[in-house]
Amino acid sequence: MPVEDAVLKAVDEIFLETSEGDVLVFLPGEREIRDCDEALRKHHPAHTEILPLYSRLSNAEQDRVFQLSNRRRIVLATNVAETSLTVPGIRYVIDTGVARIHRYSPRSKINLLQIEPISQASAQQRSGRCGRVSAGIAIRLYSEIDFNARPAFTTPEILRTSLADVILRMKSLGLGDVEDFPFIEPPSSRMVEDGYRQLFELGAVNENKGLTTLGWKLAKFPVDPAIARMLIAAEREGALKEVLIIASALSVQDPRNRPHDKQQEAALAHEKFVHPQSEFLSFVKLWEFYEDAFKHKKSHRKFDQMLHENFLSPLRMREWRDVHAQLTEICAAAGMRVAAQAVAVPHPGVTPPATGRIPPESGGRRNLAPQPAGEGRVGITPAKYENIHRALLTGLITNVGTKGLEGDHYVGTRAIKFQLPRQHQQHAAQRATRMKWVMAFELTETTRVYARTVASIEPEWIEQLASHLVTRTYFEPHWERKSGQVVAFEQVSLYGLIITARRRIHYGAINVIEAREVFIRQGLVAGE
Repeated sequence: MPVEDAVLKAVDEIFLETSEGDVLVFLPGEREIRDCDEALRKHHPAHTEILPLYSRLSNAEQDRVFQLSNRRRIVLATNVAETSLTVPGIRYVIDTGVARIHRYSPRSKINLLQIEPISQASAQQRSGRCGRVSAGIAIRLYSEIDFNARPAFTTPEILRTSLADVILRMKSLGLGDVEDFPFIEPPSSRMVEDGYRQLFELGAVNENKGLTTLGWKLAKFPVDPAIARMLIAAEREGALKEVLIIASALSVQDPRNRPHDKQQEAALAHEKFVHPQSEFLSFVKLWEFYEDAFKHKKSHRKFDQMLHENFLSPLRMREWRDVHAQLTEICAAAGMRVAAQAVAVPHPGVTPPATGRIPPESGGRRNLAPQPAGEGRVGITPAKYENIHRALLTGLITNVGTKGLEGDHYVGTRAIKFQLPRQHQQHAAQRATRMKWVMAFELTETTRVYARTVASIEPEWIEQLASHLVTRTYFEPHWERKSGQVVAFEQVSLYGLIITARRRIHYGAINVIEAREVFIRQGLVAGE
């Protein structure tokens, strides 16, 4: 029986028994909540109020569940209502017995967000959501035999998430090897090895699992090692200003609201932030919009109203701003040049210098002191697309892929096939011809593998930044009469993803002995 039909039947039984008390329904995800919402609205009279509750809702929509109403309420919630908060007035709980559980797969190196049966402890916790001020009833949409067969407790987070950050913190604090640490429930050796592998890919540890100089730098940042790696690379690329904005955005919840009953209006409001080739740069455009509006705000109330009109969460925007300020302070304390790149902007009639960049001795800082007329003034120039995305790619080096020959999927490392999320399909169709190669902030498997937050890249960037990871294969060595040397073809791949299929190279610099044999056999003996 479909879950919405089972919920409808349970709600009918409750409504036949009594006309008092609100109902809390636990569903696995946002899509199931929308389906159930639609079914209930068609099925029940107008005096019933149906309220969705999940993390992506705006604060105003979430606050509605805490406001008592004259109408009887049915709250459709994910497991955010299991332990995080208490909804007042709930007398009945309908437990579907499933939830979307986040797991990391060390085999495929992607995040899994699939629907799984909940544990007995979670089921008991859900039952406790009703009757907190008076007697309540919990209805489980699964059998007692099924309940008794379930594990007693939910799998601890350390057993189902990536250990890269844990290992980096432990090594930097001198806590020894993670394998020897007395965890209450120690992670598997496979998860530990995968954590070391991720750190090696970022350049944080060497082949002997010791922290590198870069690893010590990454450990100073209170964010995911991949995001910290982007910040370190951004300084070298002259793109720290933009990457600070992006890194802080990736560290908080997306501030863009997409109400389920106003999807079209939200999409139109967010259209001005869309970048044709990079969702990362959409964050930069959104930040610039926010900062410009903040400077010209007349009052906090009107400013928040303006954000709501643009389907932006004021609370999440402030959180983003706070994280950005914290990361900026950490970068400055580490001696990184946080100030934006600058160029000399001449006054009218003054010839600009041959190079647009500040002289190295200036340290890349902006000179804000008054300057005599005719000597020019200093202006800020934004970093180039290439510099920004090369910095981002250092932290996402294995989350890359190329457009498949058929269909709308991309082929990534380790033969993973992924697609863009459904809400981005329209933009994806517009960008398809310009996005042969992409990188993603995250690969998540639900019903399929989806790439979240993507941007177009060039394959040569991968080869340059992943030189310690790529595999080079040489084939068809032969004597070339025109160039007077032995040449061969080179194939470059990253975990099975072919980056360069057939590149002509001088084979003598690769394999001297074999090149000499080819030279004798084809060049001398054959008279070439």
